[in-house]
Amino acid sequence: MAEPTEEQKIKFLELLSSGEGFCSSAEQVGCFDKDFYRLCLKDQQFDAEVTRAREKQQDALIDRTEVLARNCDESNVNSTKLKIWAAQWVAGKRAARKYGEKLDLKTEGTVKHEIGDSVTALLERIRAGNGNTGGKAIADGK
Repeated sequence: MAEPTEEQKIKFLELLSSGEGFCSSAEQVGCFDKDFYRLCLKDQQFDAEVTRAREKQQDALIDRTEVLARNCDESNVNSTKLKIWAAQWVAGKRAARKYGEKLDLKTEGTVKHEIGDSVTALLERIRAGNGNTGGKAIADGK
């Protein structure tokens, strides 16, 4: 397999950053996607350029959702919803920090923990010195 030319690399990066998919971009410049994947493994600079192009790809994908929404009418509302949802999902997976779902991990309130009757009864038997621990050794009263 021949390595992509400089002209093919530039065109590939332009297509990718404009929102085209990886495979589609490779096909449009006359190469196979695996040629570009191999190139990414060999050339760190090209790999970094592909990473930047993919970030722009997600921006372009989200921008297209606005156009889809503006052009929506009664005849295509369901297909438009699906296209927008798919674009948002893909962008959220590929650029999770920017477009992913934001989780609120703040918690408020108190936690109340109660020991069940069987545990309490077992502890009382252990303290009394005549309890069976169920085959488990308990050291130092813990």
